[in-house]
Amino acid sequence: MKKIALMMLAATFILCPLTLWAEEVEIHGSIDSEVRGVHVNNDSAKFEEYRDMSGGLSGDAEINVSKESNYLDIIAENIARDDQSYLFRGGRYGNYKISVFYDEIPHNLTYDARSYYTGIGSGNLKANSEIADAPKLWTVFDYTKKREKAGADAELYFKTPFYIEFGGKNEKSNGLYPYSGFRPTEEFPAPIDWQEESAFIGGGYRTQSLLVSLRGDFSEFENKNDTVSRDGTITSLAPDNDYWKMSGKLTWKPDFLSSVLSLRASNSRMENDLNLLEFDPSLETENFEGEVLNTHINAAWNFTPANPLDIKIYTKYHDRDNKSQEVTFDSVDSTPYSYTKCATGFDTILALPARTSMDAGYSYTDTEREGRSDNDKTKDHLAFLQFRNRYWDRVQFRARYEFLNRDGSYTVPEGNDNTTMNEEDLEEYFELDGSLLDPYSSTGAIMYDVAPQQKNSIELETEFYLMDQLGCGLEYAWLDTDYENTVYGLTGVTHHEVYLSSYYGYNTFLYSTIYFGYEYDETDLESMYEWDETTSFDTWAYGILFDIPQVTDELGFEISWNHIFVDGKAEFSPDSGDYENLYNVEDFSRQEFEAKCFYTLADNIFLTTGYLFEKYEFKDDQWEGYTYLSSGATLTGAYAGEDYEAHIVYLTASFRF
Repeated sequence: MKKIALMMLAATFILCPLTLWAEEVEIHGSIDSEVRGVHVNNDSAKFEEYRDMSGGLSGDAEINVSKESNYLDIIAENIARDDQSYLFRGGRYGNYKISVFYDEIPHNLTYDARSYYTGIGSGNLKANSEIADAPKLWTVFDYTKKREKAGADAELYFKTPFYIEFGGKNEKSNGLYPYSGFRPTEEFPAPIDWQEESAFIGGGYRTQSLLVSLRGDFSEFENKNDTVSRDGTITSLAPDNDYWKMSGKLTWKPDFLSSVLSLRASNSRMENDLNLLEFDPSLETENFEGEVLNTHINAAWNFTPANPLDIKIYTKYHDRDNKSQEVTFDSVDSTPYSYTKCATGFDTILALPARTSMDAGYSYTDTEREGRSDNDKTKDHLAFLQFRNRYWDRVQFRARYEFLNRDGSYTVPEGNDNTTMNEEDLEEYFELDGSLLDPYSSTGAIMYDVAPQQKNSIELETEFYLMDQLGCGLEYAWLDTDYENTVYGLTGVTHHEVYLSSYYGYNTFLYSTIYFGYEYDETDLESMYEWDETTSFDTWAYGILFDIPQVTDELGFEISWNHIFVDGKAEFSPDSGDYENLYNVEDFSRQEFEAKCFYTLADNIFLTTGYLFEKYEFKDDQWEGYTYLSSGATLTGAYAGEDYEAHIVYLTASFRF
């Protein structure tokens, strides 16, 4: 609460100029107080994943104070709860603005997890071998994370084109998260005790036709537990690091061809260091010093050479220079990954008759990589063509086609020729050397993310209104990717997606809305192994709302129901006993029903009472028969037991002024 007190003190300084003319100050806003009762059938963290839904008393407040060009806004949400937030924002129009903020965000992963380790929450875990085979005797804990963030920022310009901005924040995170380190068969609770401090300062010159700005950012991340020890086995966690960034931008609107010229550039550096021998004495490298530099330069020119035609010409440059120290493990050196990417292209928009527009564009991207043995250089040619039409007021249509062609060079691993091949030589090489078909071969392999490929995609979209109250939408997307010379399984991807939506609204004394949505998503994966896979998801969403704002002058009702569910499956071909089809892949269902009653007690006092029902169910074949000890693996229950059914009643009193 100290942070909140400091923010209230800062708000007092913002408010001081207003109090000098107290008799002319305007104050308005609202204060809400809510009491809530909650019953959950299953104590599931999913119910409160990013929120605090516990019972009890809480409230919100929003106060707006103004006097001529001076203003102050005070906003408080979920007061005294784990997801509370506070914002104090004020200033003088044309002179300055200041904001002070504080908020908390929980992230609840799993309640009632279990582990046979002691010392949970610290960086030193000790196994209790006597109960290792008896999960019912293990220590019970929660996988939760709580983040607190507080800070302030300001912008000063004093009615001139010049301005200055600065600010800073402090962010703390505490809790536990599931981790396995280098032994994925053993899950354990890793501690979260992080702190990040950051600050920025900048300034610039801003008019209607010109903007020039420069800004510097700095942040420092500290992890109180760089490692976690489990009976002498030490695993590295997120290391401390420092981050610097300098960025600038220029936007100019000259008086010709309705032009807008823009230039953005930034240079950043992240550094960290780690004593590797602290957690693995077998490593041949004692210390790791990490340093990654990123440089971005983007330039664009938007202009209109003729009235129906708009053109954008752009270029983008990104250089990632990884200067981190190489680490030697089992006499093998790891090469830091760096790359340079340059892209140049243009986009056009041409207005055609019958309220039709045509968009077209092309870009060329050249990427050079260091630290990857599979493909050190690729060239991308990307083109698209799109048509949009709104000839009829009640109908909209969009069609888009996109084509990507990527070629590249492959450095033959050491022991062959160690030369760079073009695409034709590469194809011949793969035909001659079948050993590359083994993904674990010492000769190396091309991964699909950088492999030569051809990608085609089509998007069709229409939206139409049969009447003012009834609307429908239909979308279809198709994508086909053919990977050339890949040997890590994936050789091709075909993706289909269909989305249908509709809604109906009727307004008399009763406001009603009905909506419906359906989406079908299918992905076909072709591989160089003995199987292909088809993964599909059917998603349904529908709901209804009835709102009677005035049964009487003081009384109103609202009822709503929403339901979304997903049915996923994965099928393999050819059908073989070696591969089992999965008919429950990330299936889930979520229902919400809410009934509210509004009552006006006085001109500025309002009461709301309501009932909220939520039900969530999750099913996946990978979780069938889940146990803490299974197939040589030791688990803690992370992400298990997400289903819940919740009943919530609440009463809210609102005072508006």
